[in-house]
Amino acid sequence: MIFDDQISKRLDREKQTLREVFGDTARDMGFKLDFGNSMGSDNRVLHRLLEYLKVSDYHLDDDGIFTPDEQLERILRPRGIMQRRITLDGDWWHRAIGPKLGQDCEGNMLLFVPRRWVFGYKCIDQNGIVRKVDAELMRQVKSDALDFFYALPPRRLKGRELLLFAIANMPWSAAFAVILTAFFASLIGMFVPFINKEIFNNVIPNGIMSDLYPVAALFGGVVVGCAMMEVMRNKLVIRVKDVLSVTLQHAVMARIFTLDTSFFWKYSSGEITNRVTSIRQLCDLANNAILGAVITLMFSMVYVLQIFFYAKDLMLVSMLLLFVQVSLLVVYAVQMHNEERELIEHKAMLDGMEYNIFSGIQKIKLTGSETRAYTKWLNLYRHCAHISYNPSVVVKVMPALIAFCHIAGIGVLWWFAIREKVSVSDFIAFSVAYGMIASALQALVGIIPNLAQVSPLLKIAEPVLDSVPEYQPDAPMVDYLSGAIEVSDVSFRYNNTGPWLFQHFNLKVEPGEYVAIVGPSGCGKSTLLRLLLGFEHPQAGGVFYDNYDLSKCDRTSLRRLVGSCLQNGSLFSGDIFSNITITAPGSTIDDAWRAAEMAGIADDIRQMPMQMHTVVSEGNSGFSGGQKQRILIARALIAQPSILLMDEATSALDNISQKQIAEQLDKLACTRIVVAHRLSTIRHCSRIIVLDHGEIKEQGTYDQLMSRQGLFYKLAKRQIASSEEEI
Repeated sequence: MIFDDQISKRLDREKQTLREVFGDTARDMGFKLDFGNSMGSDNRVLHRLLEYLKVSDYHLDDDGIFTPDEQLERILRPRGIMQRRITLDGDWWHRAIGPKLGQDCEGNMLLFVPRRWVFGYKCIDQNGIVRKVDAELMRQVKSDALDFFYALPPRRLKGRELLLFAIANMPWSAAFAVILTAFFASLIGMFVPFINKEIFNNVIPNGIMSDLYPVAALFGGVVVGCAMMEVMRNKLVIRVKDVLSVTLQHAVMARIFTLDTSFFWKYSSGEITNRVTSIRQLCDLANNAILGAVITLMFSMVYVLQIFFYAKDLMLVSMLLLFVQVSLLVVYAVQMHNEERELIEHKAMLDGMEYNIFSGIQKIKLTGSETRAYTKWLNLYRHCAHISYNPSVVVKVMPALIAFCHIAGIGVLWWFAIREKVSVSDFIAFSVAYGMIASALQALVGIIPNLAQVSPLLKIAEPVLDSVPEYQPDAPMVDYLSGAIEVSDVSFRYNNTGPWLFQHFNLKVEPGEYVAIVGPSGCGKSTLLRLLLGFEHPQAGGVFYDNYDLSKCDRTSLRRLVGSCLQNGSLFSGDIFSNITITAPGSTIDDAWRAAEMAGIADDIRQMPMQMHTVVSEGNSGFSGGQKQRILIARALIAQPSILLMDEATSALDNISQKQIAEQLDKLACTRIVVAHRLSTIRHCSRIIVLDHGEIKEQGTYDQLMSRQGLFYKLAKRQIASSEEEI
């Protein structure tokens, strides 16, 4: 894989830097040495990539300390730009989207970017030489590459800005081709009125059969030409839709992943899914409506010239009739917009409820609540059904009224044609041209319901756009942590009117220290860990890792150095290997087994038919609570974190398994902070902190706290007396 072995690459870069310095020194002394490609050559390609991605205010390392993908990670991720590894296979340049970074067979970096006004890709090498990407070039290129996607700006956005983002990332080659095909289809269509005039003006009066053949051939050519233009246009519209949909979906999903955790508390999973889906629906609507009927209508206006040319006496009447139809369309569109807005709002709530019902169907059956759940769903569905099946009179009548105006308009024009003594051939040609404009207007009737959904769908997506991402481009990256943690004068409560959980709270943890946090239920143990991870934000004070202020540094890079296993953690669909290694991309199967051994789950995995590749289904069925917890612990340990945070991570384990994990934790050299109730978990901790009502009541070793006979002693004695290892 490209840039796969990080350590090896870094050593190679250091050697390359040494060779460059040695070569520069030798050249200064009059010798000519060539050690091959330089780091600067790679950076030239990276510069072009960053310019293409519209990234500014960045610095590329020229000393070989960071590999190219590490540099890109440090520059792009704080800006929300995602990257992934891909394989360039087949004729990928005909169907791909966005820039790609690859290598030739000699290891030289190459940049592949879409050509702007024509289809396909171009390749830019380290020397700035631009070549067209084709099969011959790809034979000299490795198949592994990096793919990049644009990101939405890291600020509050409005629906208008989302549309501008889509326009900025429009595949203009395909969009321009759509406009051209619509234009040429309109030009070809202008032959139809001309042919009709010739038939009624010359062919029929002359009565010569041979005159029909060239006219028929011309008419057939017009039909074939229009059909070909329509096929090409539809194919191009699909291409534009796919590009916009993929670009917007990636940008929105990247934004979702970078939003603060408070966003996910406000909405259910079903509601979030519906809001993200609304973006994709917007892409479909925009393409079907704007690139479809609207562009066709625009170019149908060329037939106005033919109307004037064939029967200028009917020009004013025809324009008045068209104006009446357009006015009716506007009234229809406004009414549809109002009804679609209400329908989409209710559908969003309905979709969210359906998702929650399906995800919680086991609990519904367990409590016998099927009837109540169905009744609640039916009440919401009733509102959607009422709007869908009982539209207003305007919505019911308007399509038929517009069609009637079109037919009646032909009769009015026929009467005026007789009065103005327009010839039959001219009137036939005029009628065809007028009919084409009216037909384009009639096509708008079919897409107005789609256009009416644009504003409501933007309203549905607004919470995603209005939320500010967690990342900030200027936040410093965290590459190393010694393990020191300080909570300084922190005051916190969940809302402005709720009680304070912490007031002027202070805590300091030294590197490598093993700290246990205990206390009665509701004292703030889990909340403290959420504050340490940046999932909650204090109203006053701050959390510091070494010299990094958690509120000002890049929290994602910091969390990568912190292993965590919190309450109610869950596995995701996939296999056990993927679940363990998700926190450490690039980990091998041996790394996963080592983490599983430390978590005491390795023997259980070996007994499974597929071992590490055993499938984890949605809902984690097939795994006991203890097995699930141990897999989560393995996930926290595999990256060998500088700091380990665990919140009731062994609550579902039996005493033997819990003791094995406690022994493994004792051996770790990293800073460990555990929230636990069992005495066996905390007995060997270097410090035990006793919380009560958001305050540190006691702290010390197990023996010290027991000898004081304070709050910890009471909790411990209660556990010992009840023969249950819970405090």
